Amino acid sequence: MGMVVVEVVQGQQQCYYSLDMKFGSDYYLPSPQFPLFYPPNTQCSYRINAPFGYRINFTCDVFQIPSSTGCKIDAVYISPSGREDLADAYTYCGAGTVQEKSFANSLFLRLRSSPTSRGGKFLCRMSLIQPSCSCGRKKQRFALTAAHCLLNRNVDDTVLLVGDHNLTTGADTSYAQAYVIAQFIGHPGFTMNPVANDIALLRTLQPIQFNAGVGPVCLPWKFRGASFSGDSVEACGWGNLDFGGPSSNVLMKVDLNVIDNQDCSSRLNSVMSPQKMCTYTPTKDTCQADSGGPLYFTEAGSGRLYEVGIVSYGYACATTKPSVNTRVTEYLDWIMASSPDSFYCFM
Repeated sequence: MGMVVVEVVQGQQQCYYSLDMKFGSDYYLPSPQFPLFYPPNTQCSYRINAPFGYRINFTCDVFQIPSSTGCKIDAVYISPSGREDLADAYTYCGAGTVQEKSFANSLFLRLRSSPTSRGGKFLCRMSLIQPSCSCGRKKQRFALTAAHCLLNRNVDDTVLLVGDHNLTTGADTSYAQAYVIAQFIGHPGFTMNPVANDIALLRTLQPIQFNAGVGPVCLPWKFRGASFSGDSVEACGWGNLDFGGPSSNVLMKVDLNVIDNQDCSSRLNSVMSPQKMCTYTPTKDTCQADSGGPLYFTEAGSGRLYEVGIVSYGYACATTKPSVNTRVTEYLDWIMASSPDSFYCFM
């Protein structure tokens, strides 16, 4: 494996660099004149690109930027989506370690120092994170949801929205796209009282186009038999901000802890079957209108995302009671049988 250092021209205070990362190399990004301090009035920008489908892990082990209130004097801005207008950028100054991961395959960084700056320095290393799914379906037409979300819903009045973030505007992302639904495929064993087999597939009329902002997620074939008890999963959605309150216009996410089914049964005074997965984290929860959304588990090492749960039901929101989700690992055979025109790998 090789090592690539981004070369910064000595003494150049206004600069723009673009790096296309390739497989098999480690990459390092030094500040201008590193290991010396960069000079005052330095304005440097760096665009880092990964191969399509990959994300970028960005870590600064050496980070010494003059600290000030609001980072007004010197600052490093990092946009995890690669936006050069820095609209979603995180701002850093001071000393310590900085770590970010790109949302897709591009990351943008800008260094700004004031005319009165005493200078600073950083050294950052970059590595590729494997695609969020190398085991995606060949025909990109399916999405998972909860079966109860399809009750009293007409397929002709339903679309699948992908790649969006803010529902109130169409200008916040170029990846938003709505797909006409061709078919609802609900689990034949679904019941509402009691809730059981709360899982369904949506089949789109046209294939979903994958790009830097839209991609597949892995199904958890390799985690069959895993309870995930004690692990953290991530839920996301546009659901209500509190019970009975308004829904969110922007996509929200929350990390939740998976608890043991026996513990969950005791807390809810109801038997939890192996097909269910419970989550509980004090003051955090999914809420109304988050139903049908995913629970993502991130594999250590690879950073690969697996959809291990589907939000099903709860008791109000963020109470002292756990929420109940559909355990995807229990339905892999059904998913495959219900989408025979798709291709799966077993990772």
